[in-house]
Amino acid sequence: LDRLDPAKLPAALVRTVLDMITSMWRHDRHGAIRGALRKGPVLAGGGALRPDVTDRIARCLGTRVRLADDPSTAVVRGAGQILSSVLR
Repeated sequence: LDRLDPAKLPAALVRTVLDMITSMWRHDRHGAIRGALRKGPVLAGGGALRPDVTDRIARCLGTRVRLADDPSTAVVRGAGQILSSVLR
């Protein structure tokens, strides 16, 4: 992504997120993804702080999106919790 034209970055982020959601949806045998999408997906990471990205994702999915608490550190905090639980 660092070699992309900065003007194209939001579109690339949106496409990546939508591709991930579509992939999870395809493999969802129990409807959990569909239920989560009805509530609005929770976005984390630096892209979640960009209204141009979150607005596009919401429009494409036809639902609202929610932001994780402190989106810029949510991924690292989650990884830390997983590591902590594995090391117990």
